[in-house]
Amino acid sequence: MSHSPLPTTAPLEGYLEAAYSTETATKRRFFAEATTTTTTTSTTSSVPTLSRGRINRILVYGGCFNPPHIGHMRLLTHAYAHTRDINVIAAVVLPGNDGAVASKYRKLAHNSSSSATTIIGANDGAAGKIAEEVIAADEMVLTQAQRMALMGGEAASEWFWINGLRYSAWERVRSALDAAVARDGFALEWLTLCGPDHVSVEGRGLLREPARALVVSDVSRRADFVVGNGNGGTQTTMPPPPPPPPLRRLRGFTPWRQVTPGPPAQAVHECRWEETEQDELQRKKRKRAEGDHRGDDNDNDESSPRLPPSSTVRYLPATLSSEPAMHISSTQIRKLIAAATTTTTEDLETLRKELQGLVSDPQMLVAMVEQYRRDAAR
Repeated sequence: MSHSPLPTTAPLEGYLEAAYSTETATKRRFFAEATTTTTTTSTTSSVPTLSRGRINRILVYGGCFNPPHIGHMRLLTHAYAHTRDINVIAAVVLPGNDGAVASKYRKLAHNSSSSATTIIGANDGAAGKIAEEVIAADEMVLTQAQRMALMGGEAASEWFWINGLRYSAWERVRSALDAAVARDGFALEWLTLCGPDHVSVEGRGLLREPARALVVSDVSRRADFVVGNGNGGTQTTMPPPPPPPPLRRLRGFTPWRQVTPGPPAQAVHECRWEETEQDELQRKKRKRAEGDHRGDDNDNDESSPRLPPSSTVRYLPATLSSEPAMHISSTQIRKLIAAATTTTTEDLETLRKELQGLVSDPQMLVAMVEQYRRDAAR
């Protein structure tokens, strides 16, 4: 009995629908074709598609996104545009769970001995319990649903989707997706996308987490491993033509290697985890000098990476884009919100204007802040 040959390509959409159905009864469309029309032509984009005979890759962009801002989307778009050469076909955004995000700010409050505030938009149930916890006074915390709404919610996109499940449920979805794709003969790999605040010369941040590969760019935030702050800075009308940026070596990694053609300042670079025996001896020596007697088997030195030998860091310079680099942080936006202490029409309008160019929907964010403060005043 003959069997039909397996298809050489398959839309990612169907696999996502099946994988998510194991965790939620709510059906959604993940991707949608987009048509670009000019005076002479009309072009329709293709939805993310798996291909046999090559590794299909998906960017995983996780974070608090409290609140999400245009720098987050700029990084995501920049990374997707400049990883097509390694067959990145889609991306998923993972806004942190309410509990995880609130926990981060509880730690900040503990470290800074700040007074308490509550989570914006928290209702009865789990979110309401989170709202009772102490977090830093100037740190306004949005619920996961609100952060998703500010990023476009579950609306279908051309190439990325936003996950609204808890992290444990997402891990099960991811495992189900991996298994289904592999059964049909497709190879799938996940790449962790992050800002340069998570990749440090000293090896802190995500460099200590197990991951096959990290993708990082200074397109929306300065990088300490790029001499001259990675061409970062506030947004300007025209970016100055930068000299080839020297890249500082990351601790525990090989020197940076240019992997795409062109001037170094406009080329992709990679480095690979390669802690030498001498690095390991120096790390242990530092621990002994610091009086840490926990033993080498319980080595928790945060200044050293924790990646397997196959792991790489892929750097996409801001100069790959024709648009100027920017420097925006969620902390900057929360400080603007904290400074707007009243809900008068005048103050809210001032806040909305200040948020222009920082978040995608200033009006929606201002409405969330206004509702929170009105509820808190009752």
